Amino acid sequence: MSYLRRDVDAAIEWSRAQITKPTQDWYNLCQSHVRQSYGVGAWAPSAWDAWNSIPSREKTATSNPFSAPRGAAIYYRGGQYGHVVIAIGKTTNTKCLSNDYVRRGKIDETPRDFPRWGIVCVGWSFWTPYGILAPSSTALWDGTVPPIENVYAAEADPTLRNKAAWRLSARLYDLGFFSGTPAPCYEQGYPARAMASYNERYAPGMADPTKYGPKAHERIFG
Repeated sequence: MSYLRRDVDAAIEWSRAQITKPTQDWYNLCQSHVRQSYGVGAWAPSAWDAWNSIPSREKTATSNPFSAPRGAAIYYRGGQYGHVVIAIGKTTNTKCLSNDYVRRGKIDETPRDFPRWGIVCVGWSFWTPYGILAPSSTALWDGTVPPIENVYAAEADPTLRNKAAWRLSARLYDLGFFSGTPAPCYEQGYPARAMASYNERYAPGMADPTKYGPKAHERIFG
């Protein structure tokens, strides 16, 4: 599977333009909105059909919409057709671009959990039958989720330089919590300060905010 011509930044830019300069009425057209943002032709009649068409190896099943990386299509169960949106945010993971929630037939920034609708997140993906949405040209994370045990190992040993430490650092950088730029792979250790910044926002009150755990792993990597 190859990358699409558009990358994450271009897809979000196209969708954001629809907020003020819509090219059409988006009422009940969430799947069309996302696939046009990705720059591909029609490939599923609804968001729910699209989700069920994605190969299992190409999607991350999760009930947590806040774990989806920037640019991913987040899918939801609810109603006859489901719903799909585009995850956004460089320094937060709470927002997305969606049709109909704020204004009927319009695209707007919305909360990823859609409290007024009661729909349930089922997962996220970058996949289309035409290719996979390309990473942002400024993104560092390579898209591979590190084993949590390897992150724990790096956390426990400040001298350890493994891929898990680099991938965590790169992901935190992409989310806006890493000050500066991570060192190259196998030179970057556990990012204690970046984790502290992350936990201060999403898990305030921790005795040691540099700590890593299953909840952080799920939120950060999905």
